[in-house]
Amino acid sequence: MKTMKVALLYENSNDLALEEVNISELNEGEALIKVKSCGICHSDLNIIDGIIKPPKYPHILGHEIAGIIEDYKHINREEKVFVENILQETEGRVLVYFYITCSNCSYCLRGEDNLCLYFKRIGFEEWGEYAEYIKVPIKNPIPLPKQLDFSVAILVDAGATTYRAFRKIYPLPGSIMAIIGIGGLGGMVIQIAKAFEVQVLAIDILDEKLTYAKKLGADYILNFKDIRYKDINNVRNVLKKNLNINYVNAVIDTVGSNDTLSLGMYTVGRSGRIILLGYGKEKSLSISPIKIIYDEIVLEGSRGVSKWEVYEILQLAKKNLIVPNVTNEYKLENVNVAINDFRAGKILGRSIIKFD
Repeated sequence: MKTMKVALLYENSNDLALEEVNISELNEGEALIKVKSCGICHSDLNIIDGIIKPPKYPHILGHEIAGIIEDYKHINREEKVFVENILQETEGRVLVYFYITCSNCSYCLRGEDNLCLYFKRIGFEEWGEYAEYIKVPIKNPIPLPKQLDFSVAILVDAGATTYRAFRKIYPLPGSIMAIIGIGGLGGMVIQIAKAFEVQVLAIDILDEKLTYAKKLGADYILNFKDIRYKDINNVRNVLKKNLNINYVNAVIDTVGSNDTLSLGMYTVGRSGRIILLGYGKEKSLSISPIKIIYDEIVLEGSRGVSKWEVYEILQLAKKNLIVPNVTNEYKLENVNVAINDFRAGKILGRSIIKFD
């Protein structure tokens, strides 16, 4: 039986173990993907830290996958034609949509795969792609255009997830959007916003992140490290004094803490929208119901991404309107270095594991 190298997460361990395991036989309706690139997401840290727990250990992390279809076992003619078209059009080059869904519930039927009532996710409930190969349902591969390289693996989540959050706001060209937290997600939101002619205020507590945001196209940058941003008057005064902005029209919060939620509430104007895209160790967040009511602020969550949104973000990449913000690359044998660099805040954008 053929084997592959993997990085396994064992329970109560902060390090991944590099091991060799068997590649199990394909079941009907599955495709075998030779992984060429996989992204490292903050959700992976949440799984390592036990904030998110997989159903069983050991577990393989990773849900941003780009690779090549090496084998498949179709159930019906439709699946056969689907794979054959990919093999012909892209020579088998694919991204992999990481939600495994039922295709039959009301959410799936209206195109909201990410809200499926019976979903499982690659890298979460199922083994992920910190491995040389991965088995996935035939319906999950997405054709990867030949002009795009395998670093676009991050578009499956970091790109498409931020695109979904952006679409929820429907900002007008020329309006101002604040992005709190400039990293793998924040860097993608900046590019998407600029592609739709929206002004961007990038907010972080690290100057190097804000310098990076400027390179990605942010119109304004603001370091809130030393500002008492729970004081609404102080925040508004800083915006006006430093940037000549009275308020922003919308906020995308990629951090999801009490501090960043407060910052968003005090930065957005009346009838503004705040989209929560990130989360961490805090179990609950505090909000001011009076402010939400009086200012008619809309606070909304955004979860994952539907399959068609992955297709749409690929179109933006094909037209060079966005570029995957990959700033660091690692080999599988250095996966723990990659995780520790991420944890230490050394990654400006997104990091990936590259395979030969």
